[in-house]
Amino acid sequence: MAAVLDELVLALDIESKDFTAGEQAAHAALDRLTAAMERVADVFELGQKQASNALAKTGSDADKAARETEAAGERTGKALKKTGSDADKTAASMEQAGKRTGDAIANTGKKAEKTAKRMEAAGKRASTFFSGIRTQILALAGVTLTLGGIKSLVTGFAG
Repeated sequence: MAAVLDELVLALDIESKDFTAGEQAAHAALDRLTAAMERVADVFELGQKQASNALAKTGSDADKAARETEAAGERTGKALKKTGSDADKTAASMEQAGKRTGDAIANTGKKAEKTAKRMEAAGKRASTFFSGIRTQILALAGVTLTLGGIKSLVTGFAG
């Protein structure tokens, strides 16, 4: 491909400095695009880390809630030995607390999963967007080089 471009440049009598300037501009644009895409990837990684930390905290909170529930259960067991009627009421309360704790843990997990999916979708949209920009920059560079060649060709015939 490089040989074909070299022959085209020679055949069209394109100034090497014009060609080089266009090539440098295209490379600079691609470098800026690459830097932007790297920033998007960094932001995505940060989001994943934050989601991971949130999930770890949820697990820690769940462990703490489980220990507290277990301790409350032990206290309830002691109370059952002392009073039968109060024990039935306490057991029902503990069951409800355990259910609420389980529901809270399940809801937190679902929220964290939704957040991770939204972040993944945002990363994909950003990647698609920057890929489109890259394609347009390459097309613009091609058009610029072609117009420079046509100008030189017309100037060569007219001059």
